[in-house]
Amino acid sequence: MRVNGDTVDYNNYFGTARYQEKPWWTGDTFPVGTNDNNYVLFSAGGADYIGLSLEYCPPDDAVSWANNVLNTYSNRKAIISTHAFLSAGTIPSNCDSRPRDSDFPERNNPQEIRDKLIVTNENVFFVLNGHYNPGFEPGSYPENVLRGGGNRREDTTPSGRVV
Repeated sequence: MRVNGDTVDYNNYFGTARYQEKPWWTGDTFPVGTNDNNYVLFSAGGADYIGLSLEYCPPDDAVSWANNVLNTYSNRKAIISTHAFLSAGTIPSNCDSRPRDSDFPERNNPQEIRDKLIVTNENVFFVLNGHYNPGFEPGSYPENVLRGGGNRREDTTPSGRVV
C-alpha cells in the first residue's frame, strides 16, 4: 500500500482473481472486490488454521469484519498478518503518520488492533508483521531483536493465553 492509502496497484497485481483457483482461497474479502483484507483456510500437521491478512493499520470496519471472520472460524487456530505491528524490538509500530481526511477513515494502531482483535479472539496464537527498516547498524539492535532483523514479542491476554 502506498503512503496515501491507495491500494489500486496492490489489487492489480495481487487481486482476488489471482487466487480464485487455489484450494485454500475463500474469496471472502473486505472491502468486497478488493484483496485489502482477506483470509485463507488450511490444515497442517493434523490441525486446522485460518490465515487472516489485514491491511496497513486497518480501519474499524475492517477490524469488525476480521472479528466476524475469527468468530465464524473460532474452531481453527488463527494466524494474523499485517504490515505494521512491531517496529524495533517490542515497540508497537506507529500509524499516526497516515493522512486523515474525510476520504481516509481513521486507522487502528497496533495497540488498538491488539485490544480490539487479538486478545478478544481465543483462537489467535500468532501475529506476523511486515517489514521494518530501523536503520540500525548490525550489532546495534536491541537485545530482543533476532538475527536478520526480526522482532519478537509475546503478550499474555487477560485469559492467560500467550500470543
